[in-house]
Amino acid sequence: MQRFQINLVDINLFRYQKHHQKVSLVGWSGGGIFAKIIANRYPDKVERLITIGSPVWGVKNMQTPLVKMLEFLRGRTLRERNGKFLKELEEIPRVPVTCIYTKTDGLVPWKNCMEAETIDANIKNVEVYGSHMGLGANASVLVTIANTLLEDASDTKTSKFISNVEQLFFPKFWGREKKVIFNDLISIPTSIF
Repeated sequence: MQRFQINLVDINLFRYQKHHQKVSLVGWSGGGIFAKIIANRYPDKVERLITIGSPVWGVKNMQTPLVKMLEFLRGRTLRERNGKFLKELEEIPRVPVTCIYTKTDGLVPWKNCMEAETIDANIKNVEVYGSHMGLGANASVLVTIANTLLEDASDTKTSKFISNVEQLFFPKFWGREKKVIFNDLISIPTSIF
C-alpha cells in the first residue's frame, strides 16, 4: 500500500512541476484518506481537497464491521499498526476542503466523513443522499465536485446549478420531512416476504 501512496504523490508532484500550478485532489473512500495525507504533507502544491465518503476524522476510534474484520485478520488494532498515519490523518489540511458525505452510507460512519467547519472558513461539508458504493456515480456528488472546481478555476462563487440533483427525479419523495424519508429508507417492506 505504501508503494501506491508514493506513486500517487509522485504523479501529483510531477503535474505541479510540469504545469507550475497547484493540483486539486479528489478522493473517494480510501482515496480521500490518501488525498488528505498528501494535502497535509504538500499544502504548497495542493489547491483544494475534495473527499467523497472518506473517513477523514476520528478514524482511530471508528468502529465498523470492516475495521473489526481487518483487525481480526491482521491480529492488531488500527492504532497499533498505523499510529503515525492516524496522527497525520487527524490534522486539518491548510488548503480549502470540501467533504461530501451521506448519512445513508452503509459502510463508513457519516460523522467521520466531515471536517470541523467551525475551525476554518475554508472547510465545507456537503450532505448528499446515496450509498457508499454509489457515490462515484451520484449526480449530486458530481455536480458538487464540478461546482467546487469551477469556483476554484474562476475565483468566484458560482450560482449553484443544482445542489440536490436527486430532487429532480423524485420531487414528491424529497418534499417530505427528513424524518419520514429516513424512516422509509430504513424500513423493509413486509410485503416482499
